[in-house]
Order: sequence, then C-alpha cells, then structure tokens
Amino acid sequence: MSAATTLGAHTTRATCTPRTTRSTTMSAASIRSVGPSTSALRLQSSAPGLTQLRSAVTRGAVKAGTRGGRSATLEVSAFKFLKEMGLEKPSWLPNFNKEKRAAEVDAKLEAGEAIVVGPDYSAAGAILGSGVLLNTIHIAPLGVPLSLLGAFLIFQTANVKFVFGDKDFYLKTGLGAEEELKASEENWVVGGENKWAYDSFVNWRFFPAKGGDFPFPILVYFKETQTPEDKWNEGPGQLDKKGGGQVHFFPCVVDSDEMERLFIKKECKRIEEAA
Repeated sequence: MSAATTLGAHTTRATCTPRTTRSTTMSAASIRSVGPSTSALRLQSSAPGLTQLRSAVTRGAVKAGTRGGRSATLEVSAFKFLKEMGLEKPSWLPNFNKEKRAAEVDAKLEAGEAIVVGPDYSAAGAILGSGVLLNTIHIAPLGVPLSLLGAFLIFQTANVKFVFGDKDFYLKTGLGAEEELKASEENWVVGGENKWAYDSFVNWRFFPAKGGDFPFPILVYFKETQTPEDKWNEGPGQLDKKGGGQVHFFPCVVDSDEMERLFIKKECKRIEEAA
C-alpha cells in the first residue's frame, strides 16, 4: 500500500508494507483438576519460539511462562487488596464456592478452630417473595404478615450466627467479620447462655427433611440434656411427648448441608427415623 503527500514543491512518498505477524494456534486446551479448589488451564502452542503457555490459577496465584526458558510468577491473593485496607469478607455473605468452603471447613476442623456456619437466604427469601406476590394480587391479609416475617428472617439470617466450636455449639450475632461477632443474648425461653456441649445432644433433624420433595428445610430441631431437667417442659418442650431433654427449634437461616456435615463431624447423637 502506497501513499503520496505533497507539501509545496516537495513531494514525499511513503510506502507501507504490511507487517507480518506471527499467529499462534492453540492446538489443545484442557482443564485439569489440581485440588479441591484449584484448577489449571493448560494451553499448548505450535508457534515458532513459543513452546508452551501455561496459565495456572492456584488459590489466587497466577503463573505465566515466558519465552527463552525464563519464567515469571505473579502471585495474586484473593481479596488481598481488601485485607490491605483492613477489610474482611462480611459474615452475612453466603459462601458461593462450595468446594472451596468445604476445604476451609476441613482445615478448621483439623486445626480445632471455631466454624461459623454460612448463611442461607432461601427460606427467608421464599417467605418474603410469597408475601410480595400475595400483596401484588391484593391478598393483603396474608401478604402483609408474610412480607414482614420474610423481612425479619432476612435480617436474622444476616445477623444470627451458629458456631461449631471445639466442644460446644453456640450462637453469636453481628454483621461484620467473624472476629467482630458478639455473644448472643440469654436464651429467651429457659434463660442461660445459648451454648450446648456436643455430648449433651440426643437428637437433631431438619424439617422438611433434607432430600425430600421440598427444595430446602424451613426449620432446624435439636434436643439436648444440658439444660436443667426442671425446665425441659418450658417453651417448645411442652409439645415434646417423648421427653428426655430440652427441645430447640430455629428457622433454617444457615447452609443446611454445612450444618448437617458439622453435626455429623462433631458426633452429635441422632435418633434415626424408622423406615
């Protein structure tokens, strides 16, 4: 391609030759699993002088290969910039990466650290959505109470934390990071601290049962013998015909899969239902 430019009596001619650019052809791209929460993307190239391009993301670390046998490693920590600003992941935010969360729970169990069960807004959101829908079709006597209940449960989902400690199951409250959570108020039914030793559990269950026709549980139930026996018939205990402990119910505002797994890991006793 040629171009001529005339400036007064002088004429300048410039010839532009298209620059040849080497093309890189990806002959294969495969994703291989490196760990429970790690993946690596391997790209093979047939371009001259570029034997291999490897891009790996390993728990926030990115490794890039360069030509001439030289390599450079770029370490990128997840949310590092937030930590540098003094910020942490808020405890009200659900855990979207289930595999990564499972690995974190396993590590904390092995280290004997307390585990705050992740929140789940399914039950609260369903109730709020039902109320909004009923209000939309002008069934306010049902819609308004459901909407208020749903809004309240969404706040409780964000605020109330169920914690599996080394030897006890207990409650905390707060909207900040885990280290900013506060101890909950006394139990409103029987008084005392909302904290129960695992060896005092005699039963636990989800309603509706997990794995059934309903997509998620609405209530969590457990029974323990740590509460003084003279208070076993107070509150929900009045409905318990079998006896043998204090009954507790609470809305399923947590990740039920994670809570079920931790009940089992902490060897909380459970009465199996008859087939």
